[in-house]
Amino acid sequence: FGLMNGSVSNAGHVGGFIGGVLVGYLFGPGYGRSYGMMRKFSLESDSYTADYRRVMGFGIEPDDKRGQVFPLWYLWGAILMAMVSRPELRAIPGCILKGFLEPGKLSGIRMSV
Repeated sequence: FGLMNGSVSNAGHVGGFIGGVLVGYLFGPGYGRSYGMMRKFSLESDSYTADYRRVMGFGIEPDDKRGQVFPLWYLWGAILMAMVSRPELRAIPGCILKGFLEPGKLSGIRMSV
């Protein structure tokens, strides 16, 4: 979208993507492959629901050995510590809430819904 609109930062999109990948790797769940489940006529039984299989595909299972590098509460703790230690960050939760309750108010663009 930044290529068509000069007021949208491409660097912000790239930084958000890289940050999302990093947070997903460090704090996200781990998945492994089951060779037996990937075979077409496997005798291995599937203990997951059909919805899980539609989303993840056959042979992909949660794996505790490849799990998250850090517990998720470390991330929330770091965010909370940053907000407590830096006064300029304390307004962020209120701005997020205001953005959800009154879309467009923070940017000055009113949206009719």
